[in-house]
Amino acid sequence: MSVASSEGFLTKVRRLLRRFGVKYFSKLYDQFIPPPESEIERILLKRGHFEAREIEEQASATAESEETDFSSLFKEEERKLELRLEKTYLFDNLHESLAKSGLPISTKAYVGEMLAATLLSFFIGAMIGGIIGGIYRLLPRDVIIRLPIFPLFIFLYEFSGYLFFIVLTGLLVSVIIFISYYFAPAIIASGRKTEIERDLSSVASYMAAMASSGVPPDKIFSSLAREDAARGAITAEARKIARDIEIFGYDLLTALHNASKRSPSPRWASYLDGITSTVTSGGDLTFYLTSETRSLMKEQQEKTKERIESLGIIAEIFMVVGVVAPLLLVVMMAIVSIIAGNNPLLRNIILIVLLAGIYLFIPVLLFIIYLMVDISE
Repeated sequence: MSVASSEGFLTKVRRLLRRFGVKYFSKLYDQFIPPPESEIERILLKRGHFEAREIEEQASATAESEETDFSSLFKEEERKLELRLEKTYLFDNLHESLAKSGLPISTKAYVGEMLAATLLSFFIGAMIGGIIGGIYRLLPRDVIIRLPIFPLFIFLYEFSGYLFFIVLTGLLVSVIIFISYYFAPAIIASGRKTEIERDLSSVASYMAAMASSGVPPDKIFSSLAREDAARGAITAEARKIARDIEIFGYDLLTALHNASKRSPSPRWASYLDGITSTVTSGGDLTFYLTSETRSLMKEQQEKTKERIESLGIIAEIFMVVGVVAPLLLVVMMAIVSIIAGNNPLLRNIILIVLLAGIYLFIPVLLFIIYLMVDISE
């Protein structure tokens, strides 16, 4: 199976999961997801319309009674919305992370896909657990006792233990899938934040050069969006700003405000807010962009120095965890095995500790070191 066909298959599976989740889990959204901004804006517009109607001096008695009915209905709707706004939602962080990740999917569709994938993964994990447990039950007990680690799962010979193992495997797989879905947007947003802040100084220099040539701000973002040499998160953000202006018909200030709200990088959001303030106040945009470029380059130099120092510390930790720790573990286990003699229980414990150290603890520590290196970049 080629890469393209496998990606097409996964896309179809995700689309089916999304449809299933949106269809059958839609009633849970009010409990898990905060109300969208469009609903809040609708209430605010209705409130302004109500206040405008309330100050009208020439109204008939019939109109006044209709006004009272409208007021009661509006206040009930507003009260329900305020109760929703005051609640603490389970997917508050997911809603914000998804907006900053740049993924082309709504929160409702993503949550539906996540819940459907979690449910499907439970059945897949339970099926895998049933197969593994069934194979284990086919092995003779006397063979199981002689093997290392296998005696720990002797409870699988009991039917209740077998069912418990199936359910436990399904729950474990479903929890892993749920956590992966929940934190994936935050991880993607963090990667975009790193990429934006890494390229921000060069992009700011490019924009300052364009502004010094007399190019308007909206044309600067359009030019940056069409720049083939600049491939990255900032270029994608510039394309969205240009799309909001040229296709959706937003003015420059609104497009910059929307881009600042969905930005995963506070530094890029501050940069856009500075452009908005400069344009609004009629200041010198070229001076602002030039001064910001100098400031960003200075910050980039300081971050580079800090990164080099942190990489030196991480390299020392890697030497201890990746080189010294395995050798020390093997030597210690060899000494303890000599002391244990022919005791099978102690030998099994030693083997379990050795396998856990080599195949679990050391790889986990190395993965943590990898994450530290990735974060430092």
